[in-house]
Amino acid sequence: MTASDPSGQVAGGRADADCCGSQLGLAAGVGRMGKAAEGWLSDPVPANGRFLPGSARIRVPEDAWAPPAGPAVVLDTPRPERLGRLAERVGSMPLVVNIDHHPSNIRWGTVHWVDPGASSTAELVMQLLKELGVAVDREIALCLYAGIVTDTGRFSYSNTTPFTHRAAAELIEGGADPGEIAERIVAKSDELGGRMAMRDLKEHAADWVEPVSSNYRGWDVWEIPPNGQGIAALQILNMLEQFDIGALEPNSAEHLHLFVEAKKLAFEDRAIYYADPEFADVPVA
Repeated sequence: MTASDPSGQVAGGRADADCCGSQLGLAAGVGRMGKAAEGWLSDPVPANGRFLPGSARIRVPEDAWAPPAGPAVVLDTPRPERLGRLAERVGSMPLVVNIDHHPSNIRWGTVHWVDPGASSTAELVMQLLKELGVAVDREIALCLYAGIVTDTGRFSYSNTTPFTHRAAAELIEGGADPGEIAERIVAKSDELGGRMAMRDLKEHAADWVEPVSSNYRGWDVWEIPPNGQGIAALQILNMLEQFDIGALEPNSAEHLHLFVEAKKLAFEDRAIYYADPEFADVPVA
């Protein structure tokens, strides 16, 4: 960004907290460098993300658009199709920088920085801003903290690393208030008819669990057991192993039908049997 024209675009696909928080945090950081960056999403910021500073300035495809002189930095978007109605616009730009933490990212764009070891794209944006010498203030800290805390399941998922905790600590030092974010989450839950309480967030704790696995064509595949949904993937693989996938033409009707039906059957079991093992007997064998 430092070598580009002062006008750039920060874009994202799915409007979750990591995508929104990363975009807003980066745009704010670029602003601290005396440069301008417009934030774009394929859909409006959801109601539960509108407390983030700058969220009202994020633009959507219906807004007037003029191609910026600088690059398009696309965040938290594994594939260009995830940009939805913004895909064609971003694809027409001469320089596209792809920053993401998803292992499924196909390394698209002119330049890509994909780190599956990161907990979130917000964590990567924080590293980038530090490298650029941007001091983290309250606005940036709140946006990036929201991205990290949601993508780690409030630091309970396996993607939470020592670096993640250090990054969160720095963001809190920069002005992010975990209590404020929790209060806003609960307030929005109440507004939408939810049943979450502050006590739920305060008493939340991560548990170490034994993973479950299945062997697919000689490869052991491991997943987190319920109350996670990972065993659905194992069920799908167990069903698909009975078929000669290689003999099917990719994306043919037969190929797609087989995958869709396997997924439907696994998701039916998910709806019936998956639950918190502290309150229900979940069959995983």
